[in-house]
Amino acid sequence: MEQMDDTMWRLWPLDEVVRENAVVGEWGILFGDYLISSWCYRLRPVSADVSAVYLDYFNGAEPFEVAPTLEKFMETLWRNPDEVLEPQ
Repeated sequence: MEQMDDTMWRLWPLDEVVRENAVVGEWGILFGDYLISSWCYRLRPVSADVSAVYLDYFNGAEPFEVAPTLEKFMETLWRNPDEVLEPQ
């Protein structure tokens, strides 16, 4: 998505995912942002087939899990975006 959706969330195109993840840290890869990178989302592998989604504020605190799987993140984003787009 080149533009944010109506909830102010943006899923990055693959070239941006690659560019923003030149170095992959322990919290996984960045893949999308909210409100022009006010905070970003990370995929962190849980197993060979599953990645949890974490929210990263880049404020020195550890990112925290917002969904146990990417599927659950997308499902929640579709049904009730406030659950994964607004800080809790």
